[in-house]
Amino acid sequence: MRNQNLAKLAELIRQQNAELMHLWRNKVQRVSVVRNLDTPEAASHIAALLEDVAAALLKGKNKPLVTLPVDEATEVHGLQRFHQGFNLIEVVADYNALREAIQEFAEANQITVTGRVRAILDRVLDKAIGVAVQTYSEQKALEIQRQREEHLSFIVHDLKTPLSAVSTAAIILDRTLSGQCKNERVTRMLEIVQRNTERLHGLISRVIQEQTTVQRTGAESVFAARVEKRHFDLWPLIEELIQDLQPLTEPKRIRVTNDVPPDRSIFADPVLIGQVFQNLLSNAIEYTTDGDIVIGSAVSERDRTVRCWVRDTGKGIPEERLGKVFDKLETDPEKEEGRGLGLAIVKQVVEAHGGLITVVSQLGSGTKFEFTLPLQDPTGAPMERGNGTAA
Repeated sequence: MRNQNLAKLAELIRQQNAELMHLWRNKVQRVSVVRNLDTPEAASHIAALLEDVAAALLKGKNKPLVTLPVDEATEVHGLQRFHQGFNLIEVVADYNALREAIQEFAEANQITVTGRVRAILDRVLDKAIGVAVQTYSEQKALEIQRQREEHLSFIVHDLKTPLSAVSTAAIILDRTLSGQCKNERVTRMLEIVQRNTERLHGLISRVIQEQTTVQRTGAESVFAARVEKRHFDLWPLIEELIQDLQPLTEPKRIRVTNDVPPDRSIFADPVLIGQVFQNLLSNAIEYTTDGDIVIGSAVSERDRTVRCWVRDTGKGIPEERLGKVFDKLETDPEKEEGRGLGLAIVKQVVEAHGGLITVVSQLGSGTKFEFTLPLQDPTGAPMERGNGTAA
């Protein structure tokens, strides 16, 4: 009897397809957005899905449910519904309307939708809903990403003008300040302003270039598309960074030490590695009010890497947050202005170099971030000294 019901319902679905489609249309009109679609557009996926159900009913007489196929039309449908302006609730309601229609259609033909008939029907439609929702969600995520990138491009473009104004103002101040006013400290601060505005100009130009590269190549990660490795000396990069962030340390009783060996040369992208250290060092300064911050490195000859770290004696990170500090949008709940991007960027940059980053911390005692970088070119070229600059 069970197999007879499966075969009978499958045959009726194929023979009375138009009647079943009409029943579905009446039900799906409850979904407001469907009322704005013409009939072919609204029902484009249903014919294939009904054939899916009929085939599954016939095959389901002897096959386990997990082996029953689902037509690719559901993936196409999920994409269609995204472009047609559906939300997720409406996508699911679309399929549930078909579920109700088949139920009523079967009962009108003296077929009880229970047991294996119900299991097969639910399996096909639930899988269809899953595929359609997944496709819809992926498209929605891509759309949001596109909007964010577009917004970022506007912001980056608009930053160029005020940044140029700051740079020009610093140059004018440097030239017009009298000798009495222009003491050593003022001179150093003007140099910091100039150096950081030049760095920001470089980052802005690079962001614009990288957006174009990612769009053209389809790279999943901006950092994977833009890593430009070369040998360079690490000590001067750290030293310059410490000087540039000195205005942040002056109001506090903090000692920042560059413990990187003067002859340490690494094979990496100096601009991106500068971003890594800047993020780690600025975090250490923010969470340390009195104590020491040490930036260091050591060579591991066994795996041909150089370990780099930033260690502070600050407030530390609660244990429950340690596993999430590198997640995007994960912020310190005590910092309202945080965006949760700094450490996520650090992790992406390190991994784009083929390295790993870890963190250990203890509340009240401090935190240590440590990551690995290549010691030399992976092609086997001998390690060369950099030119003594920070790039």
